[in-house]
Amino acid sequence: MDIRSHHELTGMLEEPWPDPEHGCCGGAEPELPSGSPSRRELLAYAGLSPLLATGFTRFETPGEIPRLERPDSVVRAALHVHSSFSEGAGALKAFGTPGQESASMESHAYSLSTMGFDLCMYTDHDHRMAGANWGATYVPYPTREDFANPGWTYSSQRYGSVAGGHNFGAGGLTVCNRNGLSGGVTLAYCDSGNKRWTYRTNLGGMTLALAAIAPETGYAEFRLQSSHRPATAGRPEGSYVLRYLLRTDVTERVTEVAGLTVIVSVPAQSGTTTVVPIDPCADLAAAYPDLGIRVHDMSAYGFWFGAGGGPECDNAALFQCLDIARTADVGAALALQRELLGDLQAGYPDIRLVQGLELSYAKHVNWLSNASTDITSTPPTGGSMSTYLRNSIAMIRAAGGASSYNHLFGATRGPLITGSARTGKIKTTATQLLANRLYGADILEVGYTLRGGMDLAAHLEVWDILLAAGMRVIANGATDNHNGSLSSYARDSNNFATDVLASTSDPALVIPALQQGRAFVSQHGKFGGLLDLSATGAVMGSTVTSPKSTVNVTVTHEGCSGMSVRVLQYAVHGSTTVNARRAPLKNVSINPGGRSTTALSFQNVNSYIRSEVWSGGKRVAFSNPLFIRRR
Repeated sequence: MDIRSHHELTGMLEEPWPDPEHGCCGGAEPELPSGSPSRRELLAYAGLSPLLATGFTRFETPGEIPRLERPDSVVRAALHVHSSFSEGAGALKAFGTPGQESASMESHAYSLSTMGFDLCMYTDHDHRMAGANWGATYVPYPTREDFANPGWTYSSQRYGSVAGGHNFGAGGLTVCNRNGLSGGVTLAYCDSGNKRWTYRTNLGGMTLALAAIAPETGYAEFRLQSSHRPATAGRPEGSYVLRYLLRTDVTERVTEVAGLTVIVSVPAQSGTTTVVPIDPCADLAAAYPDLGIRVHDMSAYGFWFGAGGGPECDNAALFQCLDIARTADVGAALALQRELLGDLQAGYPDIRLVQGLELSYAKHVNWLSNASTDITSTPPTGGSMSTYLRNSIAMIRAAGGASSYNHLFGATRGPLITGSARTGKIKTTATQLLANRLYGADILEVGYTLRGGMDLAAHLEVWDILLAAGMRVIANGATDNHNGSLSSYARDSNNFATDVLASTSDPALVIPALQQGRAFVSQHGKFGGLLDLSATGAVMGSTVTSPKSTVNVTVTHEGCSGMSVRVLQYAVHGSTTVNARRAPLKNVSINPGGRSTTALSFQNVNSYIRSEVWSGGKRVAFSNPLFIRRR
C-alpha cells in the first residue's frame, strides 16, 4: 500500500466560504472564574474609588500551574497564541467582567516563560492585522460609527449611579445618568460582535475622533479597554484603560495616571459639539514612558460611551459619531510585530519568541514559521475557498514553514456534543477533510480538551480516520489563548502543548522536526516526560519497512511513573471514502513503573502505531505515529 504525503494527493470537495456565528476563535475562551465582584470592586473598575490605583485585574487567582522539569531533548512549544494584534476574549459585555481581557505579546511571553515553555509562536489573525472582515472578498473594517444610524449594538451598565440608560435618536446616542449621595457613571458598551468585532485591532497606527456634546455638569466619557500586561515598573498586572472625559470645568487638556488607567480631561462647552482627537498610543506613551515601543503592544478591546459625575449629579451626554483611522495594513502590522519581538526577546531570554500567523479569511490555517523568511498575507479575491486554502498552504511551504489546519470541528468551545450528533459530526468532518486532503496542510490541531463541541477523543478519532486513509498528518497541541494572563492559562482546560524532540528552540530546527513527526502532545502542568517510538531504522514520524511477519518496536515513555501508557496499532487501508474509525489491530496497556522504555511486537501489516499516556482516567499526552509498511 502507498502511504504518501497527503499534499501529494489530488481531489477535493468544494465548500462555501465560512461565516462563523461567533466570529474568530476568540469566542472560544477559557472558563471564567467563579463568583461575583463586590460593589466596591465594580466601582474600582469603573474608576470611581481609590481601588482604581490597584489596576483593572482579575477577581480571583487560580492555583499555580506546576512547572514540570522535562528532558533536555524536549522543546515545549505554544504554537497557537493570539496577542494585541487579535480580538481578545470574545464574550466581553460589561466593564470589569472577570476574565475578559485582550492579550498583549508581553503577557504571553511572561506567562509562558513562567510556565516553563521554550518557544512561543504568535499566530495572530491575518485579516484582523489587515483591518478587514474574513470571507471571500476583502472588506475593510468600518471607519465611522454614526450614532444616528449605529452599526454596532449597545447595552447599558451603571456603576455607582441610582439610575441611567441609553437611547438612540436622530441626533445620536444619548446616555443619561443620575447619581445619589455618591459619584457614579452610566456606560453604554459598544459590542461589535454582531459585526465580527470590527474595531478590535492593534492600536498601532490607529487614531480616533469623537464628536459629542458634554453635559453642563459632570462629564461625557469615552472609555477604551486595551491589553492585559504583566506587572511592570511597580504597576500590577492587568488591563490598561484609557478614559477620555469631556468636561465644561476645565480649560485645557489634562492627563492623569491612576495605576493602569490614563484619564484625559478635555475642555468642552455644554450644548456645543466638541470633536476630540484621540491618539491612544501617544497618550499611553506619555503616561508610561518606561514602556517605550511596547505602547504599541496594545489592542482596541472594548469601547464604552457614558455620562457621569459626582454626588447628586443628574446629567446626559450626546454622542454623534466616532471616526476611526487606521494607517497600518497587514504588511505594516507584521513589521511592527517583528519590531516588538526584537524588543521583547531581550527581556525574556528563557523563551524564544517567534512570529507566525493564522490565515483566517477562510478555514483557519497556522503558518508556523522557521524564521528564515518574513511572513506575508494575501487576502482572497473571490472564487473557490478550497483553491485559496491550497494556494495559501503552498505559499507557506515555499517559504519553508509548516502549515497547521486549526480547530477542525469549528472555532467555538462548547457545549459538549454527545450521542448521534457527535457521531454525525465526526463523520461529516472526516468526509470533508478526506475529500480535500486537509488542503495540503502538514499538521492537524488534535490536542483540544473541548473545541467545536467535541472532546479530545473525537479529535483523535478524526485524526485516526485520516491516518488510516494513508494521509501522513502530524498532530500538534493547542491553547488558542487570546487572554494572555497567567490566570487564563491556569483555568483553561484547552492546555495542550506541542513537545518537539529537538536540541534547541531555534525554529529552524523545531519546525522541520515537527513536520517530520518528531513531536508529541501533552498537557502542560500534567506531563513533563518524553514519548517516542522506534524500530529498526525508523523513529516516530517515519516508516519502518520489513519482510518479516512481526515488527519489534521500542516504546519510550519517560516520566510516566504512576501513570498508564496505552499503545495502539491501526491498519492503514488507504481508502479516502471510509469516514469511520475501525477497531485497532492491537491495544496494549503498560504500567511503566520506573521504566522508561518497553519493547513490544506488532503485526507487520500496513499500519501505524501511536501511544497515549493516561492519568486520573484522562489522556494527558499522546505521541505521533510510527508507520509500518510490509515489504
